[in-house]
Amino acid sequence: MSVLIANFFHNGQSVGSTEFDHPLDFGRQGTPGEGLYSCIRRSQATVPCCILAPAESTWMSRVHLRCEPLSDGRVRLSNLSGTLPVEIQTGNCPQLAPGGSVELACPILVAWGDRALRLESADHLETSEPEGELQSLSNPSLLPGLTFSKLPSQSATLSRSLDKPLEVEQLVRWMQTVTAVLQSAAGTAGFFSEAARALVDLVGLDDGAVLLLSDEQWRVEAVEYGPGRHTQSPPSRQVLANVRRERRTFWKLPAMAERRGSLEQLSAVVAAPICDPQGQVLGALYGTRYAADGVPPQIRRVEALLVELLAGSVAAGLARQHQERLAIEAQSRFEQFFTPELARQLAAEPDLLAGKCCEISVLFCDIRRFSQLSQHLDPRLMTEWINDVMGELSACVLDRQGVLVDYIGDELMAMWGAPVEQPDHARLACEAALDMIERLPRLNARWRERLGADIDVGIGINTGTAHVGNAGSRFKFKYSPLGNTVNLASRIQGATKHLRTRLLITDSTARGLDCNSAVRRVGQLRVVNIDQPVTVFELFARQTPNTAELKQGYEEALAEFERTRCDQTVLILSQLRQRFPQDGPALLLLARAVEALVESHAKVDPVWTLDSK
Repeated sequence: MSVLIANFFHNGQSVGSTEFDHPLDFGRQGTPGEGLYSCIRRSQATVPCCILAPAESTWMSRVHLRCEPLSDGRVRLSNLSGTLPVEIQTGNCPQLAPGGSVELACPILVAWGDRALRLESADHLETSEPEGELQSLSNPSLLPGLTFSKLPSQSATLSRSLDKPLEVEQLVRWMQTVTAVLQSAAGTAGFFSEAARALVDLVGLDDGAVLLLSDEQWRVEAVEYGPGRHTQSPPSRQVLANVRRERRTFWKLPAMAERRGSLEQLSAVVAAPICDPQGQVLGALYGTRYAADGVPPQIRRVEALLVELLAGSVAAGLARQHQERLAIEAQSRFEQFFTPELARQLAAEPDLLAGKCCEISVLFCDIRRFSQLSQHLDPRLMTEWINDVMGELSACVLDRQGVLVDYIGDELMAMWGAPVEQPDHARLACEAALDMIERLPRLNARWRERLGADIDVGIGINTGTAHVGNAGSRFKFKYSPLGNTVNLASRIQGATKHLRTRLLITDSTARGLDCNSAVRRVGQLRVVNIDQPVTVFELFARQTPNTAELKQGYEEALAEFERTRCDQTVLILSQLRQRFPQDGPALLLLARAVEALVESHAKVDPVWTLDSK
């Protein structure tokens, strides 16, 4: 079976090519997302398809022409369209009717509207391409990012290779112009076109093109023409193969035998590699010069050097675009978890995300009765609701310079103190928690009618040392703390259900607050899977009335209970509950004191042991 080359043309201009040795279909886009001049395998299709025209092209079917390589450079063409013919501008078959098939020898030219396809045998091209005079620069092209101190010594003696001393000044002007052109174009939509135009305007070639390698095939990314020219000859496979293999600039002149014939079609070509910083050839800067005024075309060494300079500038521009794209992607990824300011800092200093042990404050916030409320919602409304709630809660974290660690079902996890130090991380965490509580009325106003009930939250905060770093994998980034500090924060959040309050903090967190903070000591807890008791405090919501009276009365009762004076505890709490009948911790402490009085023989344990999360 022969190897075929398919060259693509749009309005007479070469726009790409592909090589194949298997059946290949040609047609238009099925969806706008399918790239023009790319070969794809659609679902359910047994043969890959090469996209030649946009989806709106009415003169080409989605799958129109099948090409099957045969032996000796012959091709079987089959019209797969049910209604549209195929115009063949080669051989004795000017039109291939829908459903028809024909075998032809290469080269073959097929046309649809403003698109054309030229099929050639690769074997024929390799033997028929004129040998010519193939020349190259002695050194491989320099890679983007190479510092001046690492340049090969030959590059400092460029003037020795010029044809005459005057060209040194000319070359400097060329370099200044090239730098100005490509610096202004790098990162813009016209980047490649500017590079191709520079081959025509600065080097004086008759056409210039940027060719990129994609799936082992050369694709024309941009092409520019000099005065009076509108088409470009297919690129020299020999020159491009050498450029890619040796990473050097090559140019090819017509052979002497060719020069003695007609000069009309003679051409000289030059190509310089476009490389990435690792030395991989990404593409080539390619140009052609044709015979003029009876003089065979020439490519001088200094012009080849200038083409290489242009290609190096393109490579540097691509490398810069790549780095900028990576920075933007990193910042976008970081902004899912960090404030925009911190995301920018982390994009510039990624080492800040390295694993380390540090003191942090961890917050868990749980949406109360989520399962009960969500089971009556259709999936779309439930998604809208949880997104709205989590969005409001997350904003509270980011507004207080926190890190969004994770969403665990109906629970949010956040932290302060890493990846950059925050001396007041405990205060910031508590401020964020209070902000969350203040947003509840706004959320309930939006959702009360559709949910049929108000939503509430339970929040737990703990401060301590944790190992912080990327706790995810190479597939998913997750900057997270690990250790007992995190586990205890989660258990304290769970304890808010048992104590019938919204916001609990540990004593280590409370020590980070100023003396004016509205907190009360709730007591000692022993939570599930953590043997050491912890003292917890309730942080009152802002604008809570009479907090001083509630704090004083409750803490007096708690002190009496811890001295095992349960009768005094009951007396204080009975009076306190007349003023604060909805206070959960006071009710539960009263129940414990009454139980101790009833069970007079039982020993009073001031530590409240929770048997569930």
